[in-house]
Amino acid sequence: MPYIIIISALLGLCLLLFFALIGRGGEDFSLFLKNPIAHRGLHSEDGPPENSLAAFKRAIEKGCSIELDVHLLKDGTLAVFHDDDLFRMTGKEGRLRDLSLSELKELTLKNSNEKIPTFGEVLETVDGKVPLLIELKTGGKTAELCSSVMEALKDYKGRFCIESFDPRHLWWLRRHRPDIKRGVISENLKNGPVFPLIFIRFLISALFLNFLIAPDFVAYRFSNRKNLLFRISVKIWRIKGFVWTIKTADDYKTAINEGFIPICEKIFSGKDAVK
Repeated sequence: MPYIIIISALLGLCLLLFFALIGRGGEDFSLFLKNPIAHRGLHSEDGPPENSLAAFKRAIEKGCSIELDVHLLKDGTLAVFHDDDLFRMTGKEGRLRDLSLSELKELTLKNSNEKIPTFGEVLETVDGKVPLLIELKTGGKTAELCSSVMEALKDYKGRFCIESFDPRHLWWLRRHRPDIKRGVISENLKNGPVFPLIFIRFLISALFLNFLIAPDFVAYRFSNRKNLLFRISVKIWRIKGFVWTIKTADDYKTAINEGFIPICEKIFSGKDAVK
């Protein structure tokens, strides 16, 4: 089977080179260096929970950009929450996507009185004070999720970018809202159980689908950043590389020195960290 892997790799690299001509590139993301990105807001174990209005308000106070996650509920509400499963952050069984707005507001985030916010509540709270990095969570209702998010952002005056693991969401944005800055999130999936086929894992890890979605940036797992195909993809498309998730000052410094934009669990300035 090694020859199949080699042939697939060579084919993929040739196609990457061929389709590089349609890459976008050249976008300015320096704002995310001036305002370091707080992953799911500025949260901590003994402070505001992740993706809560309190964590977002704290990020705003510190001048941090905010990374957040958006799901579509069964009634069309947009909720800001990371997991599809409710248990880790609420202690309740069930899936977020199966909730209505009224059911959502019955829940509180762990170790707090904070509710799961709607996307509209977050936009009203941030109100353009800091940049947003908005992740569209993977799911089957691409058109409904993307169009709902775009409608919510229609009159929003602040700076924002959209990112997703799901190439379908980014393909929708390319076709319907090419003016929106969009980025693909990925990592090295060669040993991952989610995509059992070697070739499928290769396509995703190598960012092969970039030729379809033409992203403005790539957000890759920090520990996988030396992946040759990630480096080649960033160089070919001349687009900015983001890395996630930075949790130490040393990793923050490394990411900056290597030319990446860090997405941080804590926000670092020199040797100091804002938790």
